[in-house]
Amino acid sequence: MWIHLRFVGAYSLITGKKKDSINVTRGITIGGLLDRLTEKYGSSFHDRVRDRNGSLRSNCRLFFGQEDVSRLGLDTPIKEGEDVALYFLIGAAGG
Repeated sequence: MWIHLRFVGAYSLITGKKKDSINVTRGITIGGLLDRLTEKYGSSFHDRVRDRNGSLRSNCRLFFGQEDVSRLGLDTPIKEGEDVALYFLIGAAGG
C-alpha cells in the first residue's frame, strides 16, 4: 500500500524533499513506517525522530490528514492512502 508523506522544517532538509510516497506492507504501524523511513533516509532522520529509548521525540509531530497522532503510540496502524506529515517543532525540546 502507498503512504503519502510531507516533510516540514528540519525533515525536509534531512530528506532533501518536501513530499514523497513510500510503498509499505498493509497494516504497517507508525513505528514500522519510521523504521522504513530510517532505512531510506539514514541515521540523521532517525536521530531527529526518535529518542534514545526508541520513542517519538517530543519535538516531532505526526499528522494523518489534520489529526495529530504523535501521542497515539508507535504500534498504531496506518490506513492505506493515508497522508502523513512530519513536523519538527523548533524550541519544543529542552529541559
